[in-house]
Amino acid sequence: ALNAADKRKEAFSFGPQAPALRQAYAQAALLLLEQDLKGDKARAWRAFGRLESARPWLDDRGRAKALRLAGELSFMQQRLEAARAFFRRSLEIQD
Repeated sequence: ALNAADKRKEAFSFGPQAPALRQAYAQAALLLLEQDLKGDKARAWRAFGRLESARPWLDDRGRAKALRLAGELSFMQQRLEAARAFFRRSLEIQD
């Protein structure tokens, strides 16, 4: 569903459906990132990339969760400096 939505980005900009579509897209990308965290790490990074492009559509809680999950993913891949940076940004948003 996200791949189909990526091909029709104009639907997110105009019309009465746009706010609901943006919210649903951001939540779906967040769920995909969470699901792929322990499995397909490359796909998890793609989901995080989608979340970065949808960042304005997430509330603070969603942004913090996305950054925390990216921190966990970085930690699992032994990218410790990146993990620390993601965790720090997540905590800054939560405060």
